[in-house]
Amino acid sequence: MMCARLARTMRMVGAIGWGPEMAMRHVLVLSISLGIVLIASCGSNGSEPPPNTAPTVVILSPAVNVQVTRGDALAIRFRDNDPDDDATTDVFADRDGDLATTDDQFIVATGRTDANDAESSVSWVTSGIALGSYRIVVRVSDGVNAPTLATAVGLVELVRIPPAFIVFPTANARTDATMITVVGQTRDGADVAAVRVNGQAATSSDGFATWRATVPLTKGPNDLALEVEDAAGGIDREFDALRVNAALSMVGPADVALLGDVLAILDTQSKTLLTLSLGTRALEVAARGDVGSGPPFASPVGLAPDAAGGRVFVLDTRELLSVDLLSGDRTPISGDMAGGLGLPFSVPRVVAYPGVGNNVYVLDAALLTLFGVDLDSGDRVPWSSPDRGAGELVTQPRGAAVTPDETIVYALSASPATVYAIDVATGVRTVVSNDLTGFGPRLGFGEDLCADFAGQRAFVLNTADGSLLEVELGDGDRTEISNRFSEGPSLTTAAGIAFDPSRTQVLVADPVLDAIVAVSVPTGTRTVLVDSGAGSGPLATGANVLALDMTTGETFLTGLSMPGFVAVDRATGARRAAGTETGVQALAFDPEAQRLVGGTSAGSLVALDPNTGERTTLSGPGVGSGPPLGSITAVSLDASAQAAYVFDVVLDAILHIDLVSGDRIIVSSDAIGNGPPLRSVFGLARDATTLYVAEDALDAILAVDLETGVRTMVSDANSPGVALATLRSMVLSTDRQRLFIADQVRGAIVAVTLATGARVDLSGQDIGRGTPLSGPEGLAFDTERGLLATFDVRLGGVVLIDPVTGDRVVQSR
Repeated sequence: MMCARLARTMRMVGAIGWGPEMAMRHVLVLSISLGIVLIASCGSNGSEPPPNTAPTVVILSPAVNVQVTRGDALAIRFRDNDPDDDATTDVFADRDGDLATTDDQFIVATGRTDANDAESSVSWVTSGIALGSYRIVVRVSDGVNAPTLATAVGLVELVRIPPAFIVFPTANARTDATMITVVGQTRDGADVAAVRVNGQAATSSDGFATWRATVPLTKGPNDLALEVEDAAGGIDREFDALRVNAALSMVGPADVALLGDVLAILDTQSKTLLTLSLGTRALEVAARGDVGSGPPFASPVGLAPDAAGGRVFVLDTRELLSVDLLSGDRTPISGDMAGGLGLPFSVPRVVAYPGVGNNVYVLDAALLTLFGVDLDSGDRVPWSSPDRGAGELVTQPRGAAVTPDETIVYALSASPATVYAIDVATGVRTVVSNDLTGFGPRLGFGEDLCADFAGQRAFVLNTADGSLLEVELGDGDRTEISNRFSEGPSLTTAAGIAFDPSRTQVLVADPVLDAIVAVSVPTGTRTVLVDSGAGSGPLATGANVLALDMTTGETFLTGLSMPGFVAVDRATGARRAAGTETGVQALAFDPEAQRLVGGTSAGSLVALDPNTGERTTLSGPGVGSGPPLGSITAVSLDASAQAAYVFDVVLDAILHIDLVSGDRIIVSSDAIGNGPPLRSVFGLARDATTLYVAEDALDAILAVDLETGVRTMVSDANSPGVALATLRSMVLSTDRQRLFIADQVRGAIVAVTLATGARVDLSGQDIGRGTPLSGPEGLAFDTERGLLATFDVRLGGVVLIDPVTGDRVVQSR
């Protein structure tokens, strides 16, 4: 410090105009008179002052990218150091990253003198600052050296939270509806007089605290632009539109047939015939219950094309149908409805058509028979059967192709996978290729077969290892076209294939990916042509239980057959892996402890950290006293009391479990309380002193008094309203007047009025717009946004439901 003082004194005296010698003499005199002892070694040689050290500065935060709502304050922390001088500090925000331009810089603080080498902090109040990204810069100047600059590593993004916002649908959600009712809310304190979505006025019964606007949708991406008007007539449009995808969803594509440039897709889960244009990738409904005339599909399994006739042949239960692709009309040709002479179908499984002629060929899995069906009369002729033709019988038929001259039908048997040639004239069955005939990789489990007769080859889908094989029809030799090492999605769950000669590719239907995959024959590369996905990240295949974290907005999914947990972001539908715990078949979220609580099939109640997946046993073997747990199928939490109520299917009982000690007490069972028995419970909902039970064995809702264990009937077959079929998860409405239940078989969310037991479908096949529910199981209620969330096991995704309109969107799948 003395050296610094000497240097400052020298500069002061020098400013008077004295030369170096005179200045030093006066400095010495001045110093002595002040009683200051100068040390001769201040300079490097004892006579010259040391060089002045430039100040330094380090920005401590923001160290990562941060998002700040305009109007809020951002704390900026830094540490500067100047050993020679009392440096001053300026803090500012720069928008374009070019520090030479100052018209885009906003001063946060200027002329500060901070403690040396200590952490300092300033607050940037962002009111009135333009939206966008900014870089924080701190400048330190000592008046001697050039200013020292430091730039923060993290960017600051100023965003604006609008006075009103959309809660349904969520961003990038998917619906097949042509109209949707958009649901929104207004933030507390916001002055909102009117809301419009894409120009459509919203309605509200609570002063726009909540509001709804019905808007039309066009196929493909739709931006839902929000316009908010305040009481003074000011209009706010300063935020991004939300995008929803209005596109058809495949629920379970199981077979495909190619007609020129159009691929017909048989979706067995939704009982729909779809068409896909290979040129435009446009997916359309060709036929279903509400499209086209004729009997609706009941249980369709097989598909064959008639390109010249603009139709496909569909096997549905015990019926062969002709379906016109333009009109969707369905005409029975042969079977229980259409009649026709000959042995009746039993389990028709595979259908093939040569492209011309008057015969369709059907393989019956139960009769082990190849039928030729006359298209005019519907008569069924057994060309090959246990009574006609020699050779191995075709068991477990999975695919077939008939030569254009109708002399040979090539058929695939699933296991052991074998390709047969069936002589139509004689019924003789000859093995073309299997593990003992022909050379090459094993056929594994044969799922489908298609043919390229111009190339004298067939393609076989082997779902045992997800490979696609080429089989030479002459010698039966096999070559892998695509396998697990090829680029693209796996084919282990694929179900149907068709050959596209114009593009030299095999088109594959995958009922788990809900996608059509093209496999290049020359390279084996697999490419998704069209899918039904929403969101990104790991699939939640096998999930059937769900819990909602109201704090983060994440939805957690798992199931007994699922290897771990998947968390779904409520705003975007993006998925992440959230733990590896298995065997969980009941799930709830504990908001007090910010953890998941799961009941396992092995008889334990576990806590799971939603971020790390770390598992802790709350009650079970070695933890807590009371009756040993067998298998927990339903969980309801009393988080404030640190307790859980569970149903144990082995004990046929409802138990109270202390989440701290793990102690277990039976609340209601055959021996405790009276009333209808408890046998098969998958849904529990608690309200004060009552626990509501979805009893699947009785197709009924029970109320259990938590003090006495007495069980009383709330709603059963004698109550008014829709039937209850297969009851799964259950939640209580916010007003405590209704229960919402997932009915897995009927594909519906049912509302039960507690006072009367009356039941109505809240959302289902005929209630609400959007992709129909197929198998809802897990169910949660987002009380903050007033939405229901369910996991549909057949759709394989999370579906959000507006309980007022019943409208649905697929949020993530």
